Amino acid sequence: MRNRTGVICVLKTLLFALVVMSVCCLAHASDNNWSWGFGGMLAGVSPSASDGFDTSDRLLTDSRGTYWGTYHESGIGGWSGSTGFYWVDHRAPLKWTYTYMGNNIVLRTGESKTWTFDFWWDQSNPNGIAEVYFFNIYNPAPDVKYTLTYVRAPLGTINGQGVCSVAVGTSIDVQQASGIRWDFPAYATADGRTGYEFQFTATLVPEPSSLLPLLAGLGGLGAMLRRKRS
Repeated sequence: MRNRTGVICVLKTLLFALVVMSVCCLAHASDNNWSWGFGGMLAGVSPSASDGFDTSDRLLTDSRGTYWGTYHESGIGGWSGSTGFYWVDHRAPLKWTYTYMGNNIVLRTGESKTWTFDFWWDQSNPNGIAEVYFFNIYNPAPDVKYTLTYVRAPLGTINGQGVCSVAVGTSIDVQQASGIRWDFPAYATADGRTGYEFQFTATLVPEPSSLLPLLAGLGGLGAMLRRKRS
């Protein structure tokens, strides 16, 4: 009886270790260095970056005719950089959150981060149509879901009709739609915060194929526990 109890305890310990090791391996396999390009802006994560201002962030200062950028205000939300639009915004890598239930069950939840950015024309170039492409720049992670949402059209522009090829509220999986093009009529302004607005969201999600070894191992150890108890 004592030996059987000892074997069950060992198997439970192995089961718990398998869960923890599998989760840690899957998390470690996540790519921590990727970027996506949206028109003239880059959004992504890097091991050396932080969610606040760091040296990898680039302030939009030069004249380009059309502008893309995410707006940050100094002292707000922990931002220590200058106030203005940034055309490069790198953040710390996404992380997993672990919830322990009892002694041997792990619930894994992926972190999500959102970049809000605007697009507008220089006032010296008030006409035209922008052909906007969305594309991967560097190393997309297989266990991250990338979503782009068209949030707002500027006042006075035509939305979803004529030369505007997409309606407000449109949301796409960027990973599957990389290289697509959206067309927007010109909107010239001195305040980019009134321009076209988008949100780019990156969320950690486990790959279905990467869960198979974990499930197989749990099933095998579970069967062993049942046999020992019987």
